[in-house]
This record gives sequence, C-alpha cells and structure tokens, in this order.
Amino acid sequence: MKLPASAPPLRFRQRADLAGAWERVTPGSAGASLPEGLDPAHLHAVESALTPRRDEVAGRVDIGWLQSAAVAVPDDPGRVFHVFPGRDGPEVVPIRSGNRSLRVAAVVAGVVVLVLLMVALV
Repeated sequence: MKLPASAPPLRFRQRADLAGAWERVTPGSAGASLPEGLDPAHLHAVESALTPRRDEVAGRVDIGWLQSAAVAVPDDPGRVFHVFPGRDGPEVVPIRSGNRSLRVAAVVAGVVVLVLLMVALV
C-alpha cells in the first residue's frame, strides 16, 4: 500500500464520508485483529500503541482508512480525479489541480494590480 504524500482534498474526504466509504476498526487490545493490507510501519505503530504501559488503565486505537486513487488525465491537466469505492460502484470527485489553482490566483492578483493602478491614475 502506498500512502499519499499529503492528505486528500477536504471536498474529496467529505464526499467519501457522506458515501460511507471509510473503513473503520477499533481494536481494543494487543493481538486484536487489525485491517489486512495495513502498511507495516502503521501496523507496528498500532501494535506499539496497544501494548499495555506500566500504570495504564486502558488503551484504545481508532483506525480509519480509505482506499482511493488520484488520476490525472493528460487531456484535462487542470483537474485531478479522485476515485473511491462507493455504495453503487466507483465514485469520482474532480478537484482542481494545484497548477490550475496557482494560475487562477495569478490572474486574480494581476486583475487586482491593474485595478489599483487604474484607480491610482484617476
């Protein structure tokens, strides 16, 4: 399993939440069944968190994960399509790519500068 470098966009996570696509498990003790396919580093961290500590009364770990894919289509470089398993099949959430967001911000900044220059000249 390859983990993303950063968290998926908020709109994507909200849609996945509404669709009930997140898988959740709350193992209660060391040796409890953990999700298959969990990254070994995460598996070690969860098992370590579940190992009883001295003077510890109780421990609990909540795990939530979402299988998803981010797809960039060469014919549409302005968007990234995030796909996750929905109730009735794959669901797709189109999100503006980082490059497109930067271009929009640059255009807006340019328009603001032009308006300020015109106001200053008048």
